[in-house]
Amino acid sequence: MRQPILSIVLLALAPAVAWAQPPGADSPKDVPPKEGMKKPEDVKKLEVTSPAFKDRGAIPSEYTCEGQETSVPLAWSKVPAGTRSVAVLVEDPDAVGGNFTHWLIVGIPPNVKKLDKGAAPPKGAVVAKNDKGMTGYAGPCPPTGKHDYHFHVYALDIPLDRSLSKAELNAAIEGHVLAEGDLVGTYQKKDDPGMPKEEPKEEGTSPPPSPGEPHKGAQGQEPQPLPPQPSPQPSPPMPDGTGRG
Repeated sequence: MRQPILSIVLLALAPAVAWAQPPGADSPKDVPPKEGMKKPEDVKKLEVTSPAFKDRGAIPSEYTCEGQETSVPLAWSKVPAGTRSVAVLVEDPDAVGGNFTHWLIVGIPPNVKKLDKGAAPPKGAVVAKNDKGMTGYAGPCPPTGKHDYHFHVYALDIPLDRSLSKAELNAAIEGHVLAEGDLVGTYQKKDDPGMPKEEPKEEGTSPPPSPGEPHKGAQGQEPQPLPPQPSPQPSPPMPDGTGRG
């Protein structure tokens, strides 16, 4: 008698179990994002530029360890509505030990659209330590070869008001990026063995002199004047005395 009763109970519970656990519910890809978090396809594009160099162009030495190591001027546009703060991250993915953080600023007010050359961070912004262990900007300084330097700018829907490491930044902004942009600059040290050298000019060679210019002698000697050219002779007079041929 117990078996029919147990079957009836199981049949009665089956719809509830099916409703509570729909097919595929245990798959992470089917889990909807948390409320307020942005999906990757919703992230818009920021335009990031610099008056110092073009995208994929060489970074001038004054912004590197071979110059004054002045912070690079940056500008961004198309910041979407709802942005509560902006973050800037500069890193070198070609570094020997992996991504090297050169500059990290968070909490930039949404109405600020640029960072001037060598300027202090805007009011309210927080500058974090770079991977040299110093707070602020560290200029490109590749040991060998040409490296790419990525200047990331993020428009966020959350405020950030404390110093963060790169790992902490990535964790904090996950799902909160409204828009992002990237500018890439390159740099290679002048004394790098792989840097192309200018070919030296051969000594003692020079272009031929132009008519009327003094002839240049061998190296270390005074230039020699050109020999005088004979003056053109007038045509003999015609019988009528006009001189026309």
